[in-house]
Amino acid sequence: MHRTLLLFFAVLVTVAFAQPLNAARDDRGELLDSYLEVGDLAGAEKEFSRILRKHPADDQVRFALAVVQTLRAGEAFSQELYQYGPDFYLRPLLVPGSQLPGQALTEPEKIDYCRLREMLRLLVADLDEVIETLDGIRDADFLLNVSFGKARLDLDGDNVATEDEALWKVWAELNPQVAMRQGGMDEFAQNAESFVVGFDRADVHWLRSYIQLVNALSEIVLAHDMENLFNRTAQLYFPNVNSPYPYLQYVEAEHPDMYDFEHMIDVVALIHLASFDVQDPELLEQALHRMRIVVWESRATWEILLTETDDENEWIPNPAQTAAIPGAVVTQEMADTWLRFLDEVELLLRGKKLIPFWRGEERLGVNLRRVFTEPARFDLALWIQGSAADPYLEQGDLTPPGFWQRLDEVYEGNFLGFALWVN
Repeated sequence: MHRTLLLFFAVLVTVAFAQPLNAARDDRGELLDSYLEVGDLAGAEKEFSRILRKHPADDQVRFALAVVQTLRAGEAFSQELYQYGPDFYLRPLLVPGSQLPGQALTEPEKIDYCRLREMLRLLVADLDEVIETLDGIRDADFLLNVSFGKARLDLDGDNVATEDEALWKVWAELNPQVAMRQGGMDEFAQNAESFVVGFDRADVHWLRSYIQLVNALSEIVLAHDMENLFNRTAQLYFPNVNSPYPYLQYVEAEHPDMYDFEHMIDVVALIHLASFDVQDPELLEQALHRMRIVVWESRATWEILLTETDDENEWIPNPAQTAAIPGAVVTQEMADTWLRFLDEVELLLRGKKLIPFWRGEERLGVNLRRVFTEPARFDLALWIQGSAADPYLEQGDLTPPGFWQRLDEVYEGNFLGFALWVN
C-alpha cells in the first residue's frame, strides 16, 4: 500500500497544466497558472469543464482537465488521510511532505478498517474518471507547457496551498539524486520556480499508464481481507485506531521510537499477520488486466518519445534531448533497457515466462499470471519460504536473473527512481 501511494504522488508531482500556443490559448495558460499557484483545483476543474463543454474537440483543454482531476484525486486522498494523523517514522510513506511544519494533529480522528478501504475505493473511482477524460484525446500534435515550480497542492486540507506544499518539493523527495546533481536541495530549490515543462501526446500515454498502475496496486489490496492485520497493528501508522484491541494503542506521551520493545514487537506481529484470504478474485483479474495496460501504455509513450526531434521543455527526454528538470538524464542504454524491461514484464504477466524459483535442484518457475487468475490465500512468510508458490510452479522459459541484476547497473542503483519518473 505504501508503494502505491508513493507511485501515486509521483504522478501528482510530475503532471501539470499548460499554456497553448495561439493568443486565445495563451490566455487559458495564464488562467491555468493562476489556479495552480494558489492550489485552487476545484475552481480549475469547474472552469476547464466549462471550456470543454464549449470546445469538445480541444484536446489541450481535455488534457488540462484530466490533470486537474488527477491532482484533485490525490489531494483528496491526502486530505482524507491527514485527518487521521498518520505519524511515526512511516508517516512520510503515507503522506509525501508529511514532515513539513504544522502537519502534526493534536486531536486526530479515529480510523477503522472499513474507512481505509473506502478511501482506496474512492481513489480508484476518481482515477478511472481521469482515464475516461484522457480517452477522448485525438490530437497527436498538441503541446502544453507548465511552470512546474509554481504549482501547489493543499495536502493537509487547511484550505491553504503553501510553498511547503509545492509540487517540486514532493518530486524532489522522490528523486533526491537529481537534486544532488544540482549541488543539493538548497540550490535545487533556488532554480525550481523557473522550471517549465512541456507535455505532449506521449504524456497522455504516460499519465494513463501511471493511473492504471496505481489502480492495479490498489485493487490488489482491496481484493484481500486485511482486517485482522489492521486491527492488531494499525497503531504503527495511526495515533487513534478503532479496533477490538484499544490497549495496543501507544500512549501519546510515551510513543515509542523504532527500537523500543512495543514498536519492535508490533513490527513482528505485522510480518506474522501478513496472511490474507482473497475476498474478491475478480479484482485480482482486473488488476492483472490493468498491469498489462500499464506495459502497453508505457511502450506507446516511448515509441513516441524516441521519434521526437524537437528539444524544448522536455519532461521525459529521449537520449538526444535535454530534460526540463536539470540533472535528469536519459541515455540510449537507459531507454533500450527500459523497453527490454517492459518486454520481460509483459511475458511474465502473460505467463509466457516464469519467475525463477529459488529452492530445490529442479529448474522450476512461478507462473505470475496464474497467481492472479487462480488466487489462493496470500501468506508472506510462506512465499518467502517457498511453499506458498507450490500451486504455481512449472517448468518452462525462465526470466534470466542476470537481466534484473543488470537493471541496477544501468540505472546506477536507482532503477526505482527512474521507474517512478518515466513509467
